[in-house]
Amino acid sequence: MEGPDTSLGSSLFSEGEEFRILAQRMALDRLARRSHSCGELRAAFAKRAIPTEIGEELIMALTRSNLLDDGQFARAWRDSRMRSRGLAPRVIARELREKGIDPDLILEVISEVSSESEEFALQELLAKKVRSLRPGDRKKQERALLGFLMRKGHRGDRAGLAVRAALQKFYEAN
Repeated sequence: MEGPDTSLGSSLFSEGEEFRILAQRMALDRLARRSHSCGELRAAFAKRAIPTEIGEELIMALTRSNLLDDGQFARAWRDSRMRSRGLAPRVIARELREKGIDPDLILEVISEVSSESEEFALQELLAKKVRSLRPGDRKKQERALLGFLMRKGHRGDRAGLAVRAALQKFYEAN
């Protein structure tokens, strides 16, 4: 009596079908947790050695079914990062580039940010930071706050004015 056939061609699915199933499972698992960009999915597929044509087919199918939308993703990312981290548009643009968003779409999404909402993000971020201050070396605090805001991507001139005004208010109250 012969044993089971152990040849490579005897699997239930072809290798291409196995990659399709793996890619679909990966994509749906990721999208169930949070929205992703097409670029993020491409990177994840490449990491698992999923053939490019299979990954692109799935990305197109997910896009057609509105489960994947780079424009929606970029706007949600921008709004979230401004609200939760107080990031300036230029830092958000860099993050979106890292996520594989098309440069033209990044320009469009970033251009939608009003100077008022950028100023609001700066003021909110600064207010949180100032609440943790203790009276001390004012010049040192000014440099530290300015550096903090600039690391978040805020322009030096705007950040400088905001820091000086916030410290003035802080020292008048204390």
